[in-house]
Amino acid sequence: MAAAVVSIVGAVLLQGCGPTKRPAADVTGTVTLNGKPLADGSVSLIAAEPGASASGNIKGGKFSIPQVIVGSKKVAITAYKAAEKQDKALDIMGGGPASVQIIPDEYNTNTRLTAEIREGVPNDLVFDIKVKE
Repeated sequence: MAAAVVSIVGAVLLQGCGPTKRPAADVTGTVTLNGKPLADGSVSLIAAEPGASASGNIKGGKFSIPQVIVGSKKVAITAYKAAEKQDKALDIMGGGPASVQIIPDEYNTNTRLTAEIREGVPNDLVFDIKVKE
């Protein structure tokens, strides 16, 4: 009898320890660079809590990321172009053409961008990046 009670109590306690499905929503958006659609790149929605971050590719200034866990996110945008000068070290090592980040740090590694992802409403994000030419 005591073993049965322990088993039932253990089963009830373990039931609350499993993964729970967190609310999620689809996210779409537009990224422009100096007013023009960003041809190619990536966007990351970075959450404070583990497992709630997401990312997607930018093509022709548009992106779509399905089932993003709702909540506050930092947004990081990256895009690269071929370097004007090839690094000699890469040539020696056979690394191929080098690329350089065309998006300033304040939009990725030191991002100032944020987004609030909500359930049950359109999450259409718009980011207009300004870069001195």
